[in-house]
Amino acid sequence: MEKVETYLVDIERKLGKVMKISEKGPDKMTIKDMIKMTSKGNSIVKTNDKMMKEYRALTPSESQNQTIINLMKKILELQEKQMQDAIKNKPHFDKIHAAGMVKKNLKKNEPQGDALSDLLIEKSSPFPSQKSEAEAMKARSKKSFNDVMKAYEGATGGEDQVTEAVDDSD
Repeated sequence: MEKVETYLVDIERKLGKVMKISEKGPDKMTIKDMIKMTSKGNSIVKTNDKMMKEYRALTPSESQNQTIINLMKKILELQEKQMQDAIKNKPHFDKIHAAGMVKKNLKKNEPQGDALSDLLIEKSSPFPSQKSEAEAMKARSKKSFNDVMKAYEGATGGEDQVTEAVDDSD
């Protein structure tokens, strides 16, 4: 359980670093910043994979599972903000020919997000109120993702800049 919590706290911290870059605002964000965000995002994906492996192996108590849900809610709120920023910044990303990069990165991470939501629901199943909470979180996540994908429908530019590099630096 401790590893799962540690990984979730790491994900929240790393997402905060991505948000800090994003909060520069569209006028100051460069392709280099976007590539850095991608590599930090790849680090989040890697950490999330480790967390999911540990979580899958657990049979959490109700209070342990609530702790996980609470941490994941914080992460979801940051992700929703990131999606809103992506929508808000799309005109700038179009201007610097990088909207396709954003779209490609989002699509690349969709399967993991779905798997994580499903795992949270599965682990919450023994606890009806937590299962409802997990289902509501999945719905919020899906809505946020669908909204940003709708905004980026047909977006092109920068797809060749998508990197698989992982930036674990602080």
